[in-house]
Amino acid sequence: MMPLYESLYQSDLWLFRHCNGSWTSIVADAAFPFITNNTNILPVYVLLLVLAVWKGGREGRLMVGILILTIILLDQSIILLKEYVGRLRPCQTLVGVRLLVSCGTGQSFPSAHAANNFAAAIVAILFYPAMRWWFMLWAFLVAYSRVYCGVHYPSDILGGSLLGIIVGYSILVLWHVMFSKHPHVRLPSPPLGWA
Repeated sequence: MMPLYESLYQSDLWLFRHCNGSWTSIVADAAFPFITNNTNILPVYVLLLVLAVWKGGREGRLMVGILILTIILLDQSIILLKEYVGRLRPCQTLVGVRLLVSCGTGQSFPSAHAANNFAAAIVAILFYPAMRWWFMLWAFLVAYSRVYCGVHYPSDILGGSLLGIIVGYSILVLWHVMFSKHPHVRLPSPPLGWA
């Protein structure tokens, strides 16, 4: 009988091979490398943050502040986790990977792209709950693009996504607890305002 770790790795590898090699299309080959490249997407994020500060009033500014705090704390957690786990990227170790972007030299687990985008989605959902499915869809597409392009295993993006959701939610809860008696810094609704 195969050990649990080996069984999980084989499932991860099987899913990676399909996402990266079998379940592909010409449209996805063009879209996912664009989506996964921070240089392409960063101007859009900056524009959205500027609009939130400019047009979003007090809540928009509060959201941007919480987002920045969340990403800074999350990045530090990811650096420590990557060094501790020390997992190499599939494009560094496997043969036959369809590499659609630069492989990079960093570690593989967890995916920073997945963590940051899911954390940002959780924070943004609290302030703009009507857009929740769009935020989550975008976070999923960015996370999936990492596997499609050959630079992460599915378990890397799963771990990163869960980490992002946990950190994003935890910061919202902490903020709510710390400032619940201060109306000028209170969140728009108790975490999380899904309804």
